[in-house]
Amino acid sequence: MKVAPQQPSQALDLAYRRQKVARATLDTFENARRQLLTDLDPQQDEADIIEPLRRFLHAVGFNNFLNSRKKRDLIMHTGPAATDPIGVLFELKHQKNKGEMVQPTNLNRKALHELLLYYFQERTSEQQLPELRQLVITTGYDWFVFDAHEFHRVFWKYSELRGGLFRSSSRARPRPAAPISFTETLPSPCSTSSKRRFALPISPSIRATRKASAPASASGACCG
Repeated sequence: MKVAPQQPSQALDLAYRRQKVARATLDTFENARRQLLTDLDPQQDEADIIEPLRRFLHAVGFNNFLNSRKKRDLIMHTGPAATDPIGVLFELKHQKNKGEMVQPTNLNRKALHELLLYYFQERTSEQQLPELRQLVITTGYDWFVFDAHEFHRVFWKYSELRGGLFRSSSRARPRPAAPISFTETLPSPCSTSSKRRFALPISPSIRATRKASAPASASGACCG
C-alpha cells in the first residue's frame, strides 16, 4: 500500500478553510478537549471511552443523535433523531491497545479491519448509506478521519474484498484466514510516504491480488 501523507489543513475542504472561526468557538473547543483528556482513563476498558467521546462531541457543537449498537462502538446520525441516516461511523480503540490501533505509517491494523467490516455490514448495497460522510478511528487522543468517498473508491469497489468480508462474518467459527492482498493508495497523514502491501485476513477461500497500475491518492486526515 502506498501511504500518502496529508495534514488536516490539506484534507479540509477549501470552503471550511475560508471560514473565520470566532475566538469563543475556539475557546469552547479547547475547553472540551481538555475535559476529554481528563475524562479518558488509561486504566479502564475500551467501552469506557464512549461516554467521554459522546460528551466531547456534544460540547463542541454536534447535536446529532449518537448511539452504540451491535458491535458498532459509536454512530453519529445526520440529525437529532435515531431515525436520521448514519453520517459518521466510529471505531474506538483504548490507548493501551496500541497493537490494534492504526498508525500514520501503518493502517493495516485491527482497528481498520473492524471499521471496514462494519462499513460493509451497514452498506449492503450500492444505494445504502447515501448520507455517510466520514469514518473515524480514534483513541480520544489520536484521530484518523477518512472520507467516505475514499472507502467507496478503495474498498467498496473491490468486490473480492467485499465478498470475503461477508462470507467471513457469517461463519459462527471462522477458519484461519488467508489474506486478501492488494496494492492501493490510501492516506496516512502526519507521516512519510511509503509503499506497503495491504493484506486483510478476511476469508480462507479467497486469495486475490490486485496491483493498481496508476493508483490515485485518497483523502483523509489524522491528528494527535
